[in-house]
Amino acid sequence: MDIMDFFGIDLDQDTYNTDTLLDLLKIDKQIVKSKTVKQLSRENGEDHPIVEIAKRQLSLKFFRKFLEEGIMPYDEFWYTKDNNYSSDQNRLYGSQEKMIQVCLAIAMGKPVKKLIDDEIKPNARAIRDIESQQRFAKLWEILSDNTRERIESHKRAQHRKGCV
Repeated sequence: MDIMDFFGIDLDQDTYNTDTLLDLLKIDKQIVKSKTVKQLSRENGEDHPIVEIAKRQLSLKFFRKFLEEGIMPYDEFWYTKDNNYSSDQNRLYGSQEKMIQVCLAIAMGKPVKKLIDDEIKPNARAIRDIESQQRFAKLWEILSDNTRERIESHKRAQHRKGCV
């Protein structure tokens, strides 16, 4: 996958669904075939929340290279100016913007549309402003904060199964 693959992807979904998002990005097969997801699916069923969390974690790891590469600085006029998408620079900025929005959606478990419309923080600008080596860590922290309770609940349930 290349950063320009984000250009033109329709992220205007009203609800968040990890599988739909991964399918749009054409990485669904890679994630579902991973050892971790296959094992968790076998143990818990494909629709178990822990499987969805694993998909989100692996997806975010998949995009790490894009987050750590040179991302263009924030353009405060991006959404208000007439963008000439024949310009390589504008297409790159648009692709990077969508990639960041996808990563935020995965980390927060919210549709991209809601992240844009509701001005949820951190937003794409905040992620752009973070030092390149810290972007992934910030998104991982958001994902961890949003999934911690479900992961801990799953671990407690697994521990109880082992103690019986």
